Amino acid sequence: MNLVYEGENQLICSAVRRTTEVLNSTFFQNHLMSNLSEEESEHIKTLLNTIHQTNYNVHIKTYWNPFKRQSITYDINTQSLNINIASLKKSRRIISKQLVKNYSLLQLNKIYGGQENGNLNKVLALRMSSLANYYA
Repeated sequence: MNLVYEGENQLICSAVRRTTEVLNSTFFQNHLMSNLSEEESEHIKTLLNTIHQTNYNVHIKTYWNPFKRQSITYDINTQSLNINIASLKKSRRIISKQLVKNYSLLQLNKIYGGQENGNLNKVLALRMSSLANYYA
């Protein structure tokens, strides 16, 4: 798994680089697994294995839309994360947290499907991003 940002915004570039480091950190993964139930940890193990075994890039794209409230969204069709610079908070930690949440939600929806496990996927993505907030 590679998060790739090819733009010129240094804050986003730094957040993407740090997010990749956090997701690949064994310390983060062990800490995450210790805070989950058995069912949740099985889903997260599958997610982490998928992240490490796939070699494709997830592209980070930026756009400007001051009328849209969400700052980071994911697009299943293009396999990309889209960042709305207009509503972006100027903190690497917040950007990294949102990247982890949206990236893990994207992957969990690919693995388990969005309809059947939608709520569980959202809860797991939120837990991952909450813990990643401390590592960013």
